[in-house]
Amino acid sequence: MFEAACLAVRESLYGILCQTDVGGKPVSFGSGTGFLIAPNLCLTAAHVLHQDGQKTAPIHNRIQVIRAPEVGKAMHMAQLLGLDDALDLALLRLEQPSLQNRPTRLPIQQDPSKIDPTIGSSQGENPAPQQVPFLPLHTEVPLPGTPCGSLGYPLSTVGMKEQQVAFTLIERFQGSYISSRRLELLSDGRTASIVETDALMYGGSSGCPGFTTDGRVWGLHFATITEQARAIQVQNTPHHNTTARLAISLWVSSTEIRSFVARCGVEIPT
Repeated sequence: MFEAACLAVRESLYGILCQTDVGGKPVSFGSGTGFLIAPNLCLTAAHVLHQDGQKTAPIHNRIQVIRAPEVGKAMHMAQLLGLDDALDLALLRLEQPSLQNRPTRLPIQQDPSKIDPTIGSSQGENPAPQQVPFLPLHTEVPLPGTPCGSLGYPLSTVGMKEQQVAFTLIERFQGSYISSRRLELLSDGRTASIVETDALMYGGSSGCPGFTTDGRVWGLHFATITEQARAIQVQNTPHHNTTARLAISLWVSSTEIRSFVARCGVEIPT
């Protein structure tokens, strides 16, 4: 169901590596996922940029990104353009675009079996570079019960290996359904449109885009609420009980993303 959407979304998907250097040496790290919403502009969760993922901690002094199709190549530097800690959104400007010509929006409802690998190139010794796509946003959040997917780099690891920074990225898809749309009171007194899905997201999913089968983004993942269910007795094992974890995942809605980006002075297509 989401095969074509994943192929399209990953073209605009970024792994984000944050680190704090002291005396020219890295002393702390953070990582997350981001995605392009406009030319050279990458959206992610604000807490990804803070040391230890804590909004009260300083922001890392070095931010690097790598686009999904280019994982394994050199990373690009990014600069913080806008931040809203209460809403948990951050906008990054890529200092060096992954590909050098004018970006366009992704095609919607593209059949993966019909993708032409020669599109964007010419026959000859100097093929034209591909266009860098960015993701379209829903103008309204889909209704509860809508199937949805997310793509990103949960469970990624970062650390030092042989005196080099080792950043391990594995792209993962996760699926669920939209279960609720509601207003939430933020820490600064504002209210915001938040979306819930009925699934436990892998740790490290912050910044993942949530999208429908047409590849349009309806939200950005920022947190998961978990609760231990009442202990239940397993059949034929009277002396052993087990517990089931209940979970909902929380997302900043596409309507809030649009408002945040506008406050950053960026205009995105409707």
